[in-house]
Amino acid sequence: MNRNLLLKLGVVLLLVILLFIPLLLIDGVVDERQGLRNEVLLDIARSSSHSQRLTGPLLVVPYRKTVREWRTHEKTGNRYLEERERGLSPEAASAQAGARTGKAFVTSALTTVGGFAVLMQA
Repeated sequence: MNRNLLLKLGVVLLLVILLFIPLLLIDGVVDERQGLRNEVLLDIARSSSHSQRLTGPLLVVPYRKTVREWRTHEKTGNRYLEERERGLSPEAASAQAGARTGKAFVTSALTTVGGFAVLMQA
């Protein structure tokens, strides 16, 4: 009885070892294909969309900044408060913003109108 048990355990151990061989071969194929997949994904990312720039609308708000600064008169030595304005006038700021963003604004407006036109036709 002891001999039959050892023989059965030996056969089971031999079958387990024989079944590990295809499992190891399949594992090698799976690793190889995963590596190839990762390389292909990187290649596609590099060729089609490697560097992208996302920009949004630009809002320009004209403003005036009043600077208050204490100065000393050169001849008398008296201190005085000086106020100066910095910045563009609202008209000049609007003209400058329109010159910089005019084409983009018109293009986005036409795209929006076109999108709504397609939605209304559907």
